Amino acid sequence: MNTWVRPVGRLGSVVYWRRRLLVGAVGVVGLLVLTGALWPRESPGTQAAPTAVPTTSYATPQLVFSDCRPQTVTVSVDGAAVASLATPQVFSVSLTNSGTDPCNLVMTRDFFELQVTSGTDEIWRTGHCADWGLVGVVTLEPGKSQTWPVTWPVRRSGDGCKLTAETLGPGTYVGTATYLQETDRHVFLVRR
Repeated sequence: MNTWVRPVGRLGSVVYWRRRLLVGAVGVVGLLVLTGALWPRESPGTQAAPTAVPTTSYATPQLVFSDCRPQTVTVSVDGAAVASLATPQVFSVSLTNSGTDPCNLVMTRDFFELQVTSGTDEIWRTGHCADWGLVGVVTLEPGKSQTWPVTWPVRRSGDGCKLTAETLGPGTYVGTATYLQETDRHVFLVRR
């Protein structure tokens, strides 16, 4: 113990104290490096999830990161080639993920609409009533499709789910399905 406090040797005590300080400093640095290597770190997978931001209604719907983008969705609409004024026309609407990643189709009237027109005359659209359109979120894998029926009662519509009693005339009508900016049309005849 005396040799620890009072170094003994051919060299002066200052040299021995400097050596001890150097060895001590190297030991402390080594301990810090070892502690840093072994100390548990927060991995990217365990980070807290970002706080959800409330959505606000805008003229253009705001997309969530994993929502299907317009350029990765193909829209298709089909139905009878000839419809009757007395029988509802059932359209078959298909949305296909043409992208390379799975995505969520957000089906609300802000994102999807089916409209029936005759020339420049707007006859009916699902945007007039939430119950007429498609509702919900569907996850689509790449290359997969989701198909829904949408029924047009062969009547004119108005805001608030209103249908007029007016009898429509026979002629050429067009059903246009739109998901964001992607559209497809189905031309058909209406007969008495």
